[in-house]
Amino acid sequence: MGDLLIETYGVEKHDLTKYGTRKGISATTLLESIVMLYERTSEKKYLEFAEEIVAMSENNPSLRLMGTMLEGGSVVHPGEGKAYQLMANLLGYLQLYRYTGNEKYLKTVTLAWEDIHKNHLIVTGGPWSRKMPYNGNVECFAHSDAFHPEKIVVEGCCDATWIQLNTHLFEFTGDAKYFNEAEVTLINSVYGHQYSDGIEWCYYTKPNASKPPFNSNFHCCGSSEPRGVEIYSSHLAGEINKNLSINTLFPSTIKLTNQFGGGNIKIEGGFPLKSSAKIYLETVHDKKFTLEFRIPANIKIASVLVNGENTKSKTNERGFVELKRKWKKGDVIAVDFDYILKAHLQVGEEGKKWVAFTYGPVALAQKIREMPDDEPFMSIGSKEPSEFLKMLSKTPDSENEFTIKGTDISLIPYYQTGTKQTGPKTYFRF
Repeated sequence: MGDLLIETYGVEKHDLTKYGTRKGISATTLLESIVMLYERTSEKKYLEFAEEIVAMSENNPSLRLMGTMLEGGSVVHPGEGKAYQLMANLLGYLQLYRYTGNEKYLKTVTLAWEDIHKNHLIVTGGPWSRKMPYNGNVECFAHSDAFHPEKIVVEGCCDATWIQLNTHLFEFTGDAKYFNEAEVTLINSVYGHQYSDGIEWCYYTKPNASKPPFNSNFHCCGSSEPRGVEIYSSHLAGEINKNLSINTLFPSTIKLTNQFGGGNIKIEGGFPLKSSAKIYLETVHDKKFTLEFRIPANIKIASVLVNGENTKSKTNERGFVELKRKWKKGDVIAVDFDYILKAHLQVGEEGKKWVAFTYGPVALAQKIREMPDDEPFMSIGSKEPSEFLKMLSKTPDSENEFTIKGTDISLIPYYQTGTKQTGPKTYFRF
């Protein structure tokens, strides 16, 4: 198949970007697969063809993903900003950087990441899109002035591809910020797309919707979202700079190599709904090494105990807590942490303003049966997030339920709001 593609679209053949939808960006998603073919065969013709795909992309004024990013442009423009395809192309650029060392490919990805992260994510970690006159498709990135929580959508394929993109950036850098983003998307947007039976998935979700459209029919998003879960679960632990790097606080059991004493580590606790976790070392051999664990998004470590005693630790520049000692079977690391409550302000359509709340890595939402009128219910003079936080009080018998003072509104984890009869209200007008 790779050879047929080269024969059809190679040098002085057909222009790949003239085929497929959205100015050719759908067709150029081939890029990652072609580089993977080079990875498996070491045949240089595939790597050369991948770079030819980039050249075709750059010669198309309506596409130019690399050029647009390097010039400080927006992801809204290339290929009409088709969100899933654009991020899938970025995966190809990352693979090209891996095998060519060309810094332009990596810079293209990091600049696009910064734009998506700043302008095109909702508090659930889902990349949002909306059909506008300048893009022509509901699955295309739109400018921030198009934001409206009842009119935007998050496509399931975008969740999975955003997780994949962040996971690969984490592989390159070891920087916790990338995997934190993948985890936020998993905890909120991915689980929000999934029905409680584990089978039905939404093609699209909206941050404000009375009933998520769960669907048992096979569709691309119902295929992609489980792939996002699998990508996360294949990165629970590993080795970074000769450290045993634990990349999750989710309850899990992870097999260790002999380098780290063999056996397993077992994590127990209630992350991300409870504020403590314990890491049990069930090793075979005693070994001296540095163990590090990632600090999830929007939490602050309160204490770290080893076998019940305070121990010396440091947080490295990558966002991991390091513990260095001789580890033996039966050692227990107890981690207590505090979730940080945040208010997120969003200006969108017609200058309207909304606020949403997160608690640690968890997005909060109201569980609703019908969509109320889009009328402001918060009247507040200051635009400071701290003023909004004063309006929230924690429900005494819950670690992650809040009430908005002066209302009957309860906020719970976003992913718990979606049923066949109810949905989330995540953003509130003010």
